[in-house]
Amino acid sequence: MALRSEALTDHRLDEVVAFVRRSNPFAQMTWGWDAGRFVDWRWGTNTVFEAAAPGWFAQHCRIFRDGTGVRAVSVAEYGEDGLCIITGWEDREAIENALSWLLEHREAVRLDCADDADWLRAVLTAGGLREVAEGGVEWEYDLATVPAQSPIPGGFTLRSLADQPAPPHREIAACIQAAFESTFDFEPALRSLESNPLFEP
Repeated sequence: MALRSEALTDHRLDEVVAFVRRSNPFAQMTWGWDAGRFVDWRWGTNTVFEAAAPGWFAQHCRIFRDGTGVRAVSVAEYGEDGLCIITGWEDREAIENALSWLLEHREAVRLDCADDADWLRAVLTAGGLREVAEGGVEWEYDLATVPAQSPIPGGFTLRSLADQPAPPHREIAACIQAAFESTFDFEPALRSLESNPLFEP
């Protein structure tokens, strides 16, 4: 059965965020894609970067639904072919519907899948996608679990943002500027990220 497809507009955001929350309450990996980036875009950098020309979500995101509600959401990386399709479970029908729409309406589609999402291989192959060798590796570290005796270089300290009365936005923004050799003021984006309902310091 074909699912209805619609653009993700502002009046649907609360419904979609609730769907993402139910699908992945920790907002981490969803079939190999970092779902946290989805919610970051709503309340994070794109809210700031695109303020002068709103409508980013309507251009780059789709909702796929049936009579029961949202079944899948697709998010396209800004200006790129890479895509995320979020589902609430191993929902083959929803993936097939989303993939069919995306292949029809986009010039190119690239999906990165987690190794343990093996069920997706048959779906994507049937959709005409070709598997290619892994092009990169992602490492994630939970700093909350770093033991007290971790080797920290002299002159440095390691503190959780959760333990501070107010995040040092200016200092974090300066660090990001230096790391990426950028002159962009990241402080408004950092403050915007904190308004994300899934934000955790």
